[in-house]
Amino acid sequence: MGVDTAMSSMPNMAANLGQPATDGQAAPDNGLGAQIQQMAQNMDAQSKQEEKEGLAKLEAKGIVINVINGSKPISGEQRTRFYVKRVHDAAIGSLEDAAEAERKHFGAKDKPTAVKLPIGNAYRVSEDDSLRDGMTMHQISYIVVDDADTYLLRFETEEDAQAITAVAEAVANTLRITPAKRS
Repeated sequence: MGVDTAMSSMPNMAANLGQPATDGQAAPDNGLGAQIQQMAQNMDAQSKQEEKEGLAKLEAKGIVINVINGSKPISGEQRTRFYVKRVHDAAIGSLEDAAEAERKHFGAKDKPTAVKLPIGNAYRVSEDDSLRDGMTMHQISYIVVDDADTYLLRFETEEDAQAITAVAEAVANTLRITPAKRS
């Protein structure tokens, strides 16, 4: 799983302090290296705490896998990502019902498309949404039902749609579900 956390280049900066200067002499750091090293350790601890909290929030939403791209986040823009969300709902009567619920969730105009994945029958829904900031949210979702559990493999990006269309089918073909133990 992946979540956004504080990123730091401080460890690299700290490692470079005390390296020989270009004239072969050691560069003075006046204790700065130790201070930067301490800052880097603090940022790393904060990053680990943010990750732990972020993963707990995802788990509370039923998200069992979350993969974000490695590019630098842009303020106000959702990260390009794909994730698997497990929804336990005994009221879902069929795969078709689950696919229709997902279509409504996205506000997709087109009907879900039946697809065959290695794990069995599924549906695919896609939609492009115009956002208030002028950007377009591209979304693709694969829907799989296992008893009372619906699994939603969702791809989302505000970048060029190719960022998700290039990988969605290949990733969907790797999806495997281990039935949950029910009491």
